[in-house]
Amino acid sequence: MESQLSNAPGHFLNYIESHRDEYRLTNDLTEIVLQFPSVTEQWGAQVRRRCMKIDHCVVEYRQQVPINATGSVILEIHDKRMTDDESLQASYSFPIRCNIDLHYFSASFFSLKDPIPWKLFYRVCDTNVHNGTHFAKFKGKCKMSTAKHSVDVAFRAPTVKILSKQFTSKDVDFSHVDYGKVERKLVATSSSSRLGLPAPIELRPGESWAARSTIGTEIDTETELNHRTHPYRELNRLSTSMLDPGDSASMIGAARAESNITLSRAQLQDLVSSTVDMCINRNCNANQAKPFV
Repeated sequence: MESQLSNAPGHFLNYIESHRDEYRLTNDLTEIVLQFPSVTEQWGAQVRRRCMKIDHCVVEYRQQVPINATGSVILEIHDKRMTDDESLQASYSFPIRCNIDLHYFSASFFSLKDPIPWKLFYRVCDTNVHNGTHFAKFKGKCKMSTAKHSVDVAFRAPTVKILSKQFTSKDVDFSHVDYGKVERKLVATSSSSRLGLPAPIELRPGESWAARSTIGTEIDTETELNHRTHPYRELNRLSTSMLDPGDSASMIGAARAESNITLSRAQLQDLVSSTVDMCINRNCNANQAKPFV
């Protein structure tokens, strides 16, 4: 049954096909060998000063496990121009018993002076099939193209074509990496410490566009200029208790008024008299001479 998710081409002309090889079941990422243009073809394109990209890649998965086999196959496409923790471009997940075609469309060119950067890996998880069993066959088909220079390529999402009748789109999953985050890097000039001016903008000698303009994303770094311009920008990140100014002046005055002690004239006279008597008695006792023994 063909999945409603599939919008991939149905004909494969001028595709470079790899052999349909058997692969062993493993829980670790293992490379699937794809067939790319020969060294001679790559050298010829390099001589003509051209760059290359993958227009379309199809990975055919054909299972060979018992009907009671369980588990999921994870397939990943990596771009080795990126660091190891950022090389993942697209990933697919499908049942181990599901015959399926996986479609991937590249959105970038690469230099023929470098090795072809795309690598394909698979692994199996949560399965009851013995590790090391030749559980399936993979076959890859790649269509490449060259250009005089790199151009922006419209993004095409990965998709799948489900071939097994007992499975539907609810049994598979796939994803593609998002665009990289864009941050404007300010050019260090003597004008960096001055505030931006409203349009129209004229760049003067020694000034940069970023320093004079107010266009673009907000500055994320805690620079001195940013603090002077927006001193209260980050107050929303503080907790309510830190922003509480405390009791008002009227509340403090009322509290002080309630804490005052009121004495009558008679009580005040008694307090003064008792205090004076106590002082006299202590002084007299301290001045009495001690008898000699």
